[in-house]
Amino acid sequence: MNGHALSQRQESCLLTQLKGLTSYQKQFFNWCIEKSYLENLSRYPKLKTEANRRPYFDNKDYNILARHLREFTKHNLKWLVRDRVMLVNYVLILSNTGIRVGEARNLKWKDIREIPKAREDNKPEDIALFVSGKTEASTRPMRKSYFM
Repeated sequence: MNGHALSQRQESCLLTQLKGLTSYQKQFFNWCIEKSYLENLSRYPKLKTEANRRPYFDNKDYNILARHLREFTKHNLKWLVRDRVMLVNYVLILSNTGIRVGEARNLKWKDIREIPKAREDNKPEDIALFVSGKTEASTRPMRKSYFM
């Protein structure tokens, strides 16, 4: 990592820590107000930071992942191939639906349903995953052909 990227990362970590400390201080002062140790809470300035989101997965990244996953399953030991195929399908489900790891972990067989297709349609069948997780309950459609 070059020096500039490292300093940006350190700055981002410091801002995150500062936000966390500010939050803890507010909680503490609110508790002090509840217990009548303080009369009122002074206002904190709002810390403005850039959005620190991960970059999204584009088609180029997805193609690289899919190519490596195909190679990952090639092995001589049958038990290892079985485990790797299961892992590859898990990664494909996560990447094709956008569900989070926790949402996938909570999936049950009753949450997976086939979507009927029109008779003249030559597309592969779709399945719907009914997930509830971090934000809200939702449905994530997925084609059956994504699986290996």
